[in-house]
Amino acid sequence: KKLLISYRLYPEKRSDKENYDKLGLQVFDDNMKKIWGGEFTMPYTEAIMDNSDFSIDSDGNGYLLAKVYDSEKRRERDKETGLPAYHFEVLKFTKDSKKIISAKISLDNFFIRQPALVESSTHEMLVTCTYSKKANSNGTDGIFLAMLDANGKVTKYKNGTYEFPLAELTKFESARARRKMEKKDDYEANDIVVRNINIDPDGSVFMACEEFFVEQNTYTDSRGRTTTTYTYYYNDILAAKINAAGQFEWMRKIPKRQKGSNGRGTMSFKLINDASGYYFLFLDNKKNMELEEDEAPKYHWDGAGGQVVVVKLDPKGVMSKELLF
Repeated sequence: KKLLISYRLYPEKRSDKENYDKLGLQVFDDNMKKIWGGEFTMPYTEAIMDNSDFSIDSDGNGYLLAKVYDSEKRRERDKETGLPAYHFEVLKFTKDSKKIISAKISLDNFFIRQPALVESSTHEMLVTCTYSKKANSNGTDGIFLAMLDANGKVTKYKNGTYEFPLAELTKFESARARRKMEKKDDYEANDIVVRNINIDPDGSVFMACEEFFVEQNTYTDSRGRTTTTYTYYYNDILAAKINAAGQFEWMRKIPKRQKGSNGRGTMSFKLINDASGYYFLFLDNKKNMELEEDEAPKYHWDGAGGQVVVVKLDPKGVMSKELLF
């Protein structure tokens, strides 16, 4: 195992429009012995480039996933074409050269939500993302995968895009919610956050997402004093698996409703996996143990009891649920 430590050097110029970020990278082995280090000047100014994710491969090469805007206006969508006004690049850093190897990612006119870099079981770098077909939206259409090959080129990983199936998204919803989802021509799941990305030994990609959002309410009393409260929602889990052949093997919706006013607290989930499957542990309302697919789950309130449950997805996507204690 290798460890990558990245840090930003003091900018030479105060203006983001003029300053080219300079990053320092240090790579260590599992005994914290330094393998190599260096300083690299980014190819774009800070005004148009954002650092989205860092990673490292088994050979000790460093990687940066960068979001690069078309202009300093930093728009998500081009007003004339309606297409994304940015692109993503994978920047590769090696101990043998001060030159940055850069590879542009083709987005197929999609808008990237959450990007990440992970090394595959065959030691290639995978770009894993959630994506949307809409610019200014909190919706997620599915998963986008790309791969950086040995020649420094980024290509689609197998099919490239994997859309969440509507038939699975409509499960464990009220009848009214299902009707609204099915009426939309191109429904997207709302408020989806990526929690876990696993590259299994056989080369398959597993992604666990969660519906998460914060509700803000402001009240004004008779004296004109205002009070703002926040409610945090950690709801359904979406788990998807793309097999080593690049096929969308399955997606499963794990029903869950959690809310509270003190941040994460006893909400969200913990994922543990091995060869037998994927295990999701979380606190739940006991009334949700025998849910039918046309039922919406009841809420677990943070700090108000709740039972520890485990939901298992086996390698074929078969789901089971047990009450632990």
